[in-house]
Amino acid sequence: MCKICVFNVSNFNTKYNLSFSILVINKMYSEVYCEVFHIEINTKKRILTLFNNGTKLKQYHVAVGKPSTPTPLGNWIIIKKGLWGNQFGGHFMQLNVPFGIYGIHGTDMPRSISQAVSHGCIRMHSKDAKELYNLVTLGTPVYIY
Repeated sequence: MCKICVFNVSNFNTKYNLSFSILVINKMYSEVYCEVFHIEINTKKRILTLFNNGTKLKQYHVAVGKPSTPTPLGNWIIIKKGLWGNQFGGHFMQLNVPFGIYGIHGTDMPRSISQAVSHGCIRMHSKDAKELYNLVTLGTPVYIY
């Protein structure tokens, strides 16, 4: 009989700066399988892509920072997740940007998606932000270029 156990590994992720959403151990075959997510955001195309184990899983249209308040380019990680007000579409994923509070979140202005209009954050349709929020963990790498 094959037994599969699923463990929450959030403490492991935090300690080692990894991004496993789940860890599955197949006891019959002594295999370990980890789902590893990362996010890439192309600010010119205004596309957020979610990768799972290096494979493109989902793409979302996003809004980015306007020229006077650009989205910070670089390699970041999600350091905090929270439920914020409707203005932020309910779901907020904060990045470890050292010079301000920047994150990925939903919006109450869906017409802003695919535009360069934010104060630097990445705006998504609220349903998309909720979906992403439920998939990724703290420590998920986010590459913005």
